[in-house]
Amino acid sequence: MILPWGAHAGQFIGFVARSGVGKTFSLLYNIYNAWKAGHKVMVVSTELPAIDMLKRLDALHLAANYNQFKKQLLATEEVERYSEFLFNTPSTDAQRLQVIDGGYGLNPSGLNVLIQNSKPEIVFIDGIYLLESDQKYSSGADWQKVRYLANEIKHRVAIANQIPVVYNTQFSRNVGTVVGGSKKVSGGLEDIGYGDEFGKASDLVISVYRTEEDIADKITSMKIIKGREVIEGLEWKINFDFKRIDLGELSEEHIQARRNFDFEQKEGTAQTNGNW
Repeated sequence: MILPWGAHAGQFIGFVARSGVGKTFSLLYNIYNAWKAGHKVMVVSTELPAIDMLKRLDALHLAANYNQFKKQLLATEEVERYSEFLFNTPSTDAQRLQVIDGGYGLNPSGLNVLIQNSKPEIVFIDGIYLLESDQKYSSGADWQKVRYLANEIKHRVAIANQIPVVYNTQFSRNVGTVVGGSKKVSGGLEDIGYGDEFGKASDLVISVYRTEEDIADKITSMKIIKGREVIEGLEWKINFDFKRIDLGELSEEHIQARRNFDFEQKEGTAQTNGNW
């Protein structure tokens, strides 16, 4: 999992990034691994239809090129593996994954009803900022809604049900843009969109970002910007390979070996070893 320490009962954990950096796939990778490990998983999607979430999860399972997968342009061997997966997955395994779309506007009370009916062991929320608070707030005061919502999800959902809730949300626009002659690629709690209330309420917050070097290397960087039981500032890197949906963690040695291989390919001296 991208969560190296796992997720524990009552925890409120967030991934934060700008659009297009990989926050949804970071969440999906954890969803897939939680399901694969045998846990009962609930996913609340505020933007994507359930079918699109499931397609991404299927591509993860197949380690297939997602763009080819969604266009139904899989290789024969991939089609055979996909058919085998669909026909041979026990119904009990399929029932351990519940994807709820149309989550836009869902409030914590409504989420609690879903949890009480389904009894998941972990809940993932894609786009938590699009949920609604149970409390009334001033029109246009998104910061107020977020303040209420963060504490409601943490206390009335995660802690009250004694299950981990893992979410993603966005950084504000000053992350990923040039300010004062330099680009701020990784934000802090103060850069979370609509205020830092999600960060304040969370037990663990992970910044997801990509430097220009990351983009060239087809990797994504992760950095802990809040951690109550882990080291703040700790960083690691993961694959960002959509040709075979690989988001596995990478060591510095692996990254350097890949750079050397890419350089040798450009120079025409690479020895093909099948690793990338």
